[in-house]
Amino acid sequence: MSMRSPESTEKAKRYICEQLRSHGVEMFCSPILIDQMAEQSQTVGSFATIDLIFLIKAHSETNFANWPKGPKKPDQFRRHPLNGLWKAHTVPLSLGDFARNLFNEIGQKWFENKLNRFFADHNGETMNEHLARKLAHLAVIQGLTNRGKRNNLTSGHWLIFSETSCGVIFLCIAHHNEDDSQIFDRVNEAAAVFPNIEFSFS
Repeated sequence: MSMRSPESTEKAKRYICEQLRSHGVEMFCSPILIDQMAEQSQTVGSFATIDLIFLIKAHSETNFANWPKGPKKPDQFRRHPLNGLWKAHTVPLSLGDFARNLFNEIGQKWFENKLNRFFADHNGETMNEHLARKLAHLAVIQGLTNRGKRNNLTSGHWLIFSETSCGVIFLCIAHHNEDDSQIFDRVNEAAAVFPNIEFSFS
């Protein structure tokens, strides 16, 4: 439930619309998406979603060639009922986002090898501030850097969009912990605002 006042949410919404309009993409964004960004602007940050919209528009015609290092490249849902739709992660912003990336990276083979080498090199030593810093650098800095180099930095939510004959239409934000049917209901509601556009998922 949002803790924002109606006035601050409306102010955030006006700002978001101004940014989208100035880049010529407001007409490609559903009102549901804009409302979601306004509601989440204080806790998640609308800048990351706005930047992601601009990035997708810039790269969609080349099938996301030259996608910048860091955030995961957009890809399509594979399972019914969301198959045909596209999803893109925003850049991680919250502490939880970064923790999720680190936990995922710790399971990688490179990390296991580096960790084993670290403990072998310092076998028998007492943990001190210097060793703690080296271990933190290995786990945090190298972990996040490696995920970024592999375009595998992810957040806990997606921007969902659809490629159509009229261009990319940005529909809504969805979260990893949501059921596909919940997301699909929101997508259908967002798509209904564009009655003259044929969507591949409907």
